[in-house]
Order: sequence, then C-alpha cells, then structure tokens
Amino acid sequence: MTSEKYHFEYILIDMSPNISATNANILMESDYFILPFAPDYFCYMAIDSLTKVLPRWDKVYSKLKETDVFMSADYKMSDGKPQFIGTIQQRYRPRNGSPSKAFSEWIDDINLLVKNKLVPVLKNCNMIIPYMANYYDEEYNLINFADFNETFNCLAERIVDATK
Repeated sequence: MTSEKYHFEYILIDMSPNISATNANILMESDYFILPFAPDYFCYMAIDSLTKVLPRWDKVYSKLKETDVFMSADYKMSDGKPQFIGTIQQRYRPRNGSPSKAFSEWIDDINLLVKNKLVPVLKNCNMIIPYMANYYDEEYNLINFADFNETFNCLAERIVDATK
C-alpha cells in the first residue's frame, strides 16, 4: 500500500539474519528476494536451514491467504509468492581483483549447494524465477564483491534487469 501511495517501483529491505516471524512476514509478502552470503562456514550451513524454513513458511502463508480473516482484511496479503532471484557473495578479501583462494573455495561450495540443494526446494514451492542461462556469471550467483558499499549501484542494476 505504501509503495502504491508513493509510486515506488522498488523497495529494498535488508532483513536480519534470523528466522523470526518478522522476517517471515517481510519475505513472504515480497515479490522477489536475494540471498546475500559471506564465503564462510556459517553461511554454508545456513543454506541447509533455508531448505527447511522456506517451504514451511510457504505452507503457512499459503494457508493463511485462504482464511476469511485475511481475505477480508483491509491490508491484503499478496496473491503471489516471493521469487528467488539469486545470491550475492560479499565480505571477502580480494587478490588481484578476485576473491583470494580460501574465499574462492567457499564461494564455489556455497554456489554449488545453492544450485543442488536450495534451488530444487524453491522450485517445488514455486518460489524461483526461471533460470536465465545467459544472465548469471554462475548459476544463481548474481555477483561477487568484496565490499557491498563499493558496488551497490552495480547490484541495483542487476536486480532491475533480473526482474524485467
């Protein structure tokens, strides 16, 4: 309602990295989402959690949308489901313009786990935009950057392109 009132085309929300009701509400009412990762063990392990949490949220919100209370509410729930656009890899030490070897290995491992474990789960929930073979550098990895602040504009351009 706010975006319509003020004619916003895009609203970027940086959610906290936890599994809470607030995050569930924000994510499940979004049109699209991106998963940011730091190339490390904890982010790698978070992918497994997401494969369990996201289908559970999808199931809960799909049922809520069918209840009389939410169907007749002034503030309606969206009809669609959030669509996964891809990942970004950030906060790593660059070496000659690319991630150093240790970070590069984590990036590769995370990308592989997203592709092989998370993406199939999201496809089963109809929460993923179709893969665009010529768009991504690596499947579902939008961009790698050492420091988010340095390349925010580049990321914003890719988000806009991916959602057209």
